[in-house]
Amino acid sequence: MSLLNFKKELIILILILINILIVYNLYVNKYKTKQIEKDRMRLEDAFYISNNQLDRFYRSMRLSGEIVTDTVISNQCCLKLIVRFNTNSCDLCQDIVFTYLKEYSKIIGRDNILFFGTFNNENEIQQYRNRLDQLGTVYNISKGQIVNDIESMNTPYLFVIDEFNRYVNVFIPEKNNHHILKDYLDSVVKIL
Repeated sequence: MSLLNFKKELIILILILINILIVYNLYVNKYKTKQIEKDRMRLEDAFYISNNQLDRFYRSMRLSGEIVTDTVISNQCCLKLIVRFNTNSCDLCQDIVFTYLKEYSKIIGRDNILFFGTFNNENEIQQYRNRLDQLGTVYNISKGQIVNDIESMNTPYLFVIDEFNRYVNVFIPEKNNHHILKDYLDSVVKIL
């Protein structure tokens, strides 16, 4: 009799432990799902710019001391690939991005690639223009003009501005995983 009671109690204990594990697993998965959703929304918030904000952003860009007018995006009929960097960005990261863009610039089209750099002086602007002129147009963007979480990382990043003037397909290259940049550029080619 005692052995039978022990088996029943053991089975009940095992069932209770299984239930506890199931409830715990559900809780952990629910928490992870909420965290992923929060991260996704934070990134969307960081990269969404309304049309009015984007118009002001473009209108206030400086190029060799001249204000760039709406011509950058006026009558925009197609998407633009934007490469954002500053002269304090990781040099190796910049070199990797620029090297891959040399391969893709003919496919994407020079007119569809814009380099938004933040430079310390006119000499730096000219050096980057000489280096990147065949790939796309280089613009000098004042520090703090683009506000998002990536700006503080001091790494170049790429994104596409769509026909509705929204940031889409944001990509932060990794210097140790630069083959992923090729995959990203392949995906950009398909949508441009």
